[in-house]
Order: sequence, then C-alpha cells, then structure tokens
Amino acid sequence: MAINDVNVCNRNNPRGENMIRKIYAMSIVVLMLSVVMLGSVSAFISDIDDELIDDEYKDSIVPDGSYEWSYPDNPIIWIGAGLTNLASDPDNWDLGIVPTSEHDVIFDGTSVKNCTWDLDASIVTVNSLTLANGYTGTLTQGDVDIGIGAGGYLQEAGIFTANVNKVIFQAGPFNIVGGTLTIYRLNLFAINDITIDGTVALKSIETTDDVVINVNGVIYAHNIINGHGAVMNVSNLLRLNSYTASSMTLLNRGIIQGKGELHIVFDGSYPTTSIEYGNIFCSTTIRSAGANLLNDVIVKLNNNVSFGNTFNIFSSDSTTANTILDLNGFSLNANGITVGEMGAIVGDGKIINAGDLDASAGMIDISGHYVQAGDGNITMQDGSYIDRLTVLPKASLHLGSDLYLGRLPNHHYNILSSDGYGYWIDDTFYTVPIWESASDDEKPYIAIIFLVLVLVISIIGYHYRIVLLQLVSLLCLAYGISRYISHPVVEWYPIYLILTLAGIVMIIYSIIRR
Repeated sequence: MAINDVNVCNRNNPRGENMIRKIYAMSIVVLMLSVVMLGSVSAFISDIDDELIDDEYKDSIVPDGSYEWSYPDNPIIWIGAGLTNLASDPDNWDLGIVPTSEHDVIFDGTSVKNCTWDLDASIVTVNSLTLANGYTGTLTQGDVDIGIGAGGYLQEAGIFTANVNKVIFQAGPFNIVGGTLTIYRLNLFAINDITIDGTVALKSIETTDDVVINVNGVIYAHNIINGHGAVMNVSNLLRLNSYTASSMTLLNRGIIQGKGELHIVFDGSYPTTSIEYGNIFCSTTIRSAGANLLNDVIVKLNNNVSFGNTFNIFSSDSTTANTILDLNGFSLNANGITVGEMGAIVGDGKIINAGDLDASAGMIDISGHYVQAGDGNITMQDGSYIDRLTVLPKASLHLGSDLYLGRLPNHHYNILSSDGYGYWIDDTFYTVPIWESASDDEKPYIAIIFLVLVLVISIIGYHYRIVLLQLVSLLCLAYGISRYISHPVVEWYPIYLILTLAGIVMIIYSIIRR
C-alpha cells in the first residue's frame, strides 16, 4: 500500500486519528511529569543523605565538662600509708594488696601523697585509672610501660607526669577534664577502640591495626602513627605539632576522617620530618608559625594523597618563613584548596580538585596537571603557573583571575568568566565564554515551554501540525543538546537530557506521520 493510501485511510478513519492524537498527547504529559518527579526524587534523596550524615555524627560532640562520676564496682584506693610512694607497695592501698587487672585504681582526697607508678604493663593491666577530684598530688610514670584496660583513664584533678621514653597501652576511654597532664611527654598506644576527650598534648599517639579512635577533644602531638586499617574519627582538632620537638612524624596507614580538622604545624625550630599522609577525609591545614623558623618549610609528598575535604596551606604572621608543598611527582586530591599568605604548591604532579582553588594570596607553580573534577572557582596571583589544565565534562570552572598555562586546556568550553578573564599561553591571550550563574536559570523554563508547545501543537488542526511539530522538535533537540553540554548548573543536566530525547522522539514521530 502506498504512503498516500495510508494518509487517505487515516483521514477516512477519524476515530483512529483521534486515538493516535490522544496517545501522543498522553506521552508528552508523561514526559513533563517525569521531569517534575525527577526533581522531587532528587530533593528527597538529598534530604535522606543529610539525615544520615546528621545521625552519623550527632553523638560526636565535644564534651562540655558536665557529667556525673561515681566509684566503679571494684575500686582500689590510694591511701599512701606505706613507707614508700611506689604503686608496688601494698601498704599504699586500702585493700592492702597491689592492684590487679580486676581493679579500678582511684586517687582522690583520701591521700594527696605523690605516687610513682612502677607496675609494668607486662605484669598488670588495671581495668581503669582515675585521678578524681580532691587529689592534689602527682602521679609519675616510672621506668615502666603502663597498661590500662577497658575502663579507661579519667583525670579530674592532680598532676600526671608521663615517662617520655615509655608507653601507656590504652584499651578504653582517655578523658582529661581537669588537673594537669605534663605536655608532650605521654606516648599513648591504643590497643583497642578508644575515645579521647579534653585538651591533651602528647608526645605521640599510635594505634594498632584495625582499631578506632574517636578524637572528640583537642589533641596536640609530635608523632601520629595510624595502623593499617585503623580509623581516627576527628570531631574537633587533631594537631601534629613541632613545638619543642626534634622530630615530627605522621604515618597514616589507615584513615583519618570526620567533621573536625587535621593541622600539621611547624611552630618551632624546623625538625626532622617524616610524613605519610595516606587517606585523610577531613579538613586539613599545613602551616608555619613561630619566630624561630628562619628558613622556608618545604614539605614533599611521598605518596598519593586523598583529602576528602578542604586543604589549606599558609604561614602565620608570626614567621617570615614560606610554607611550600612540593607535589614531588604524586597526586593531591581535595574538595577545595586555599593557598594563603606565604603558602605555595609547586612541583611536578597532579592536583584533582572538586571545589574552589583560591591562590589569590599564595602561589601555584606546577609543571604537572590540574584537574577540575567538580564545579568551582579559581583565582591565582600573577606569576602563578599551571602546565596542563583539564575540566571534566560534568564540571565547570569559573575564572576569578587570568590563568597562565603551558598548553591549551582540555574541555575548554567548560571554562567561564563573568569579568572578562581568560588564560595566557606564552604571549597569546584566550577569552572564555560569559559565566551564566545559577540564579540566571533557576528553573529550566524554556525547556518546559517547548514541551507545552508540543502538547498544544498535537491537538490543533492536522494540516499545520506536522510542520510546526518538526520545527519545535528541532528547537527542542538543539536547545537540549546545547544546554546539556555547556550549562554550568549541573543539577539540571537530566532535564536537558530528557528534552533532547523528547526532540529526537518527536522528529521520528513527525516523519512517520508524514
């Protein structure tokens, strides 16, 4: 049967024609409803994610010091009645025996006599150790390692002086709410999951493999060693500090993560430094401070680093030393980077950034590769340089200054500017398209208008419908493709993709109907 015969049959069968028209109109309505539902589902999923995140961290709260403490079930109390001040002297304890692994050791107002702990962890690991309110003496770690079990360590009062050459093996909470812990002497070794509260200055904090440390307080340390598979959850501040140290070490073979911050601070004479960053998923800062720093601090990467949050590098006002991060052939992955006053990132390597890069006060000079993995702004000082720039297809980069590049960037159509900025390659300046902010297109009104036009055209007279349908279909196709490629508001990508597919379907339909 010829095509003309088919058209004649269609004209002679108005019920069939009306049925086709209704089916077509219904398909357009379904397309429009899918657009609306897509936005609603995305918002619903986003709300669920926020709730999950809130639930995950809602218990990670810095303690406010308000708590109730009561004596444990199996206490042994320091009475200091012996001729010595040694923990190994049974006369110094109310039970007349030396503490065992079953005991909860308590120092309180019963006796304020000083104590030297000389019971090695290889002999006894007490269940808990408490310096309670009322104790004004000093507990000194002798030439032994101290073992503390699941009951943990609590200090409300008194003074604890650790042995800088020995270790405290900790299997329970470590809580400082009062008293004095002599700074930068204690070597804390977590042999089980523990929680650290309060403000503590340690010589070192170390974990065995596969344990979890919840850092709820403010922790200063010269050395941080995180074992394989171990996790440090930071809800406040974990600070690697060089103050008074001859060496400073970060060996992260597990994960450091959380809503808090990790600071690596050079604030004394420049010590011997060993840093293995590993996987860090919290906001991280490297900075220099202190008048004793006379030379620039140069920190070199010795492995690929994944900062799952923001990364900052700068020098404080108190020093004249620059803080320089040398990529050293490795990659740095972050979700926002700030290079502040007297800070710099240099060398041959790769930066993968899913957020903003603000180097307006610092310096970027990399002979390697910078990858913009998510929407972000970039601002750099004159003299900064990036050899190779790539903007991933689903990302966009908004220029806040001119860039100085070594070669043409990849996916350059995703580089935009609202202030006439561009990029220089040698002596040639390249302009970039005008940035269209999200506020200029909060809703895809044009796309919705196109779909409405198609719906209207499908129900008007036959003779005009096919021509108009083809015209609007081509406009839908062109607009959808152009917005999908270049639109900086990434959340509307699915809508423009649907519009593009609708244009293709309508063109095919109009050809068949002719």
